[in-house]
Amino acid sequence: MQPVDLNDDGVFDEVIFQADIAPRATRTFTLSAGPRQIHTKDQFKAYGRFVRERRDDFAWENDRVAHRMYGKALETWAQEPLTSSAVDVWFKRTRRLLINEWYMVDDYHRDLGEGADLYFRRRSRAAAATGSGRPASSTPRRTSSIRRCWRTGRPRDVRVDLPGV
Repeated sequence: MQPVDLNDDGVFDEVIFQADIAPRATRTFTLSAGPRQIHTKDQFKAYGRFVRERRDDFAWENDRVAHRMYGKALETWAQEPLTSSAVDVWFKRTRRLLINEWYMVDDYHRDLGEGADLYFRRRSRAAAATGSGRPASSTPRRTSSIRRCWRTGRPRDVRVDLPGV
């Protein structure tokens, strides 16, 4: 079960849970509050955050793979203006959550034994990108404007609103 606070007011607005239900079947569920669970760092298997080190990118990962979506502010970055709807996919050789460590030393394009971002995007669309239905060589869609990220309170979940994706 996953409680979700949609508007950051400290009150959960909805509860999400998974259940197996046969077609045309009806099931009744009873939810009740139990003791609060305080998760340890080692229990978390998913994480996401805005990457202020790269203007307004958003990066997220689970215990298998990491991703980054470029933020809109990169379009006007003086060093290397970039318009792309690309999604970086970073492979990992560890189950640990790494994106904070990789950004801290700004060295995520070299594999030092735990994985890396092996795409050097430049003019490519990286591993995934949205487009307008034209051939892949056409102008990519504009860079996404990432609206918000929610804390779910669950060690396996990250929820983010990526419009246009």
